Amino acid sequence: MKKVTKIVLGLLLVSTAFMGLAGENSLKPSMQNDHLLMWPELEQNLQETFAGIRSATVYPIAIEHIEGFGYALHFYIGWTSPSPELVSKLTDIVQSFEGAFLQWTSKPDFNNRGIYISALPFGKFRQSTRESVTKEVSINNLRSEFLGFSQFAKSATQFGGTLTEPSAIDRMADFFQSDSIYEVILVSDAEGFQGNPTSPHDRCLHFGISEDEWASLEQIYDTKLPEPIASFILAITKRYAVVRVAKNHTQLLNSQMKQIAQSRDPAVRLPAEKLALILDEASRSGLGAVLLPRD
Repeated sequence: MKKVTKIVLGLLLVSTAFMGLAGENSLKPSMQNDHLLMWPELEQNLQETFAGIRSATVYPIAIEHIEGFGYALHFYIGWTSPSPELVSKLTDIVQSFEGAFLQWTSKPDFNNRGIYISALPFGKFRQSTRESVTKEVSINNLRSEFLGFSQFAKSATQFGGTLTEPSAIDRMADFFQSDSIYEVILVSDAEGFQGNPTSPHDRCLHFGISEDEWASLEQIYDTKLPEPIASFILAITKRYAVVRVAKNHTQLLNSQMKQIAQSRDPAVRLPAEKLALILDEASRSGLGAVLLPRD
């Protein structure tokens, strides 16, 4: 089994499950001086490359090492409203760039409100006799390729606008949700949601409910809890159930969840605080919430 070194920098928590390419690999956190020294240069280039996208946030680049294949990178760009045109433009840039060491791929975010971009060693995609494919991608290979991509993207198109700072809830982002068993989507019509957006305001939160947090929810559930919070928590503890919260229930549920979050027991308080944050964001946005179990 190939081992992956996960290098977490800035806001991103990276998993090789991105694009379904290496989800079986075990993770071993590590951080070396050369990675730390190189990251600011790559991050600055990333921000400069997409600085003109209107009302967008370019989140920090993340680097990983996959044993036997070498270095890879990932980053995410998000914006405030659905834009299939911008997704298409950025997708064309990624698909048009021909790397020497890395295969560049992209994936639109839910409701076309952003895009995930990833570059992995060619060896992860296909067998080849080319030296650049069979040889492990070094950190210097990664640097030169990313700087080449940055120049290509800058020359390929011009964006008119300014970047925005991430919101408080987006600062919690785990874009590749490496340990989430529930994906959280805020939608206008929670009951009618079948996987596609129900309004232009629907969006995916970039963090979910982890295995440990889910296990802790069983400690929260008590038949003496008032409704609707009792039914809400009970539904989440049913591991593979889709949990739906209508938008007219989020405010009350948020208030009840905040009371539970006052517990002194961290095992209860922390998952309750996260659920309260999700419900609060849904309530403030005038949206419902859907918690989708991840396989």
